[in-house]
Amino acid sequence: MLISYLLHCLQNILMFIIRLYYDDAACVLRKMCLDANAPHLSSTLPPTLP
Repeated sequence: MLISYLLHCLQNILMFIIRLYYDDAACVLRKMCLDANAPHLSSTLPPTLP
């Protein structure tokens, strides 16, 4: 019973962390794709993430 509760808490914490950093990872991947495929467009994006 205690182990299942702890696993449930761990799962909730991991999901929170994934949601927290998902947007940043998506921004980095988008910037990398633009750099590779359309460098003239990627230079118009700000160098730092929002």
